[in-house]
Amino acid sequence: MFLKNPKRIEAILMIMTLALLVYSALEYKIRKELKTQNKTFPNQLGKPVQNPTTRWIFENFHEIQIVVIEELNKKVIANLLERNVFILDLLGDSYWKYYKIDEKI
Repeated sequence: MFLKNPKRIEAILMIMTLALLVYSALEYKIRKELKTQNKTFPNQLGKPVQNPTTRWIFENFHEIQIVVIEELNKKVIANLLERNVFILDLLGDSYWKYYKIDEKI
C-alpha cells in the first residue's frame, strides 16, 4: 500500500484501528463467556481451550453459505455446524440474528 496524502494515511490508520478494536472486543467476549460458563472450544489441534483466537473462530465460520432457493422464494443458511451454533449461543441473540435468514426473498 502506498499513500502520499497525509489525510489518506490517517484514514487508513483509523479504519485499521477500528477493525482491530472490533476483533479484540469479539475475542474478549468469547473468552469471557467461555470462562463464565465454564465451557471450552477446541483449538487447531483439537485440544479444548478457554482462550481461542478470533482468527480461529473466523476460520470455523468460513464454510457457512447463504443458499437461495428460487423455486420456494427462500434463503437458508448452509453448513451451519455444531461448533458454529456453540459460538453463536455464547455470543447471544444479537449475533444469532445474522444466521437466522429462513425468510422469503
